Amino acid sequence: MLMDEYPEGSVCWVDLGTPAPEVSAAFYAALFGWTITEADPTGYRLCSLRGQLVAGLGPAEDPGPPYWTTNISVADLQATAGRLEKSGAEIVVAPAVVCAERLPAWSYASTPSV
Repeated sequence: MLMDEYPEGSVCWVDLGTPAPEVSAAFYAALFGWTITEADPTGYRLCSLRGQLVAGLGPAEDPGPPYWTTNISVADLQATAGRLEKSGAEIVVAPAVVCAERLPAWSYASTPSV
């Protein structure tokens, strides 16, 4: 199933931050059969399955073990960021436009442990 739009509240992208991108790329290519691009100048790689983009991976921005970042589609990013804060989340990166072609706007939040 190819998707151009994602329903609000659904996962629309995942990224892996890893201290060993080459090792991680080989691991996920073997595990899932992903085709993984060569690294761009920042070390970021796109992962696809049967020609469809499924994830990205690149050098970890934070020290420690690898970590996955899950991106969720929302209709109104500013309003969602406000609801997140009211619910106890910390907005780590304020809502911003990065790449209007693929990702109109994004933000990162750290949610409280539950």
